[in-house]
Amino acid sequence: MIKLYVDGASAGNPGASGVGVVILVNGSQRQLSHALGCHNNHEAEFLAVIWGLEQCQDFGTNHTLQLCSDSQAVIAAINKRYAKKAPYADYIDRILTLLDAYPLVFCTWLPRAQNKKADQLARSAINTLKKP
Repeated sequence: MIKLYVDGASAGNPGASGVGVVILVNGSQRQLSHALGCHNNHEAEFLAVIWGLEQCQDFGTNHTLQLCSDSQAVIAAINKRYAKKAPYADYIDRILTLLDAYPLVFCTWLPRAQNKKADQLARSAINTLKKP
């Protein structure tokens, strides 16, 4: 099983944004962050899922996947397989394409306190954008 913890953060709405992911697979852990540029907080959360799923492709798609996010909006949109407004509809289409490659997927909402490491990684990515 692959466990993917994701978080997106934005310093401003919109503002400098970043994503953080923690991937647990086969007893190992990978912690990654990525600076996004200027996005609002919701975009950063959706983009965190996309970027995290892209990083999971390194492990193949023959695993069960558990996606964990502290964004209720993202988890609800994935579970409904629908987002009404642009750019979120495009983000959901990309997320669903990535998720559909796995034989079994669980999408889990977590309280923010249980997603601290992904949040720290996302915020550290923002800090790379703020440095001169």
